[in-house]
Amino acid sequence: MIDLDTLLPVSPVQLPTVIYNAKGKLIIATMIISPASDPTKYRHEAPPICVPGPTGSTWTVIWILLSVGGLSATFETNGIAMPTESWPIVFSGSTTFPPPLSSQCQGDITNVSGTGSVKYQIKPIVLDGNGVVLKHNVAEDAFDPTIALVEEPMG
Repeated sequence: MIDLDTLLPVSPVQLPTVIYNAKGKLIIATMIISPASDPTKYRHEAPPICVPGPTGSTWTVIWILLSVGGLSATFETNGIAMPTESWPIVFSGSTTFPPPLSSQCQGDITNVSGTGSVKYQIKPIVLDGNGVVLKHNVAEDAFDPTIALVEEPMG
């Protein structure tokens, strides 16, 4: 038997998730923000997002921050940053709602190459229980936030 407590940094109820609504072309990604081993830092768990459909299909993505371990997190004004060389997709840019600080961020992604992948950045403001701003501990993240594009009849 596998002991999940030794494998997972958070409880199974608090795992990063992705939900797809094919009819509405909507993707909802929930990211977990949790304390790092250094109390002045945090880590994040972002699920990989798969944007299905033929070249030219556009999906709306909503990213949600879920804070655990006594932390609170909101997105910066442009909470999701795509690399400038994000050739497989066209990204509309991200918007928090309700602005200016929110735990939700939204952007439209259009598949322009058929298949490929893009690593992106999550830009939250994370506070500990005393209101102190924490730094990101990249070394403790499980994996980089990634968007994969696939040719699939779902879109």
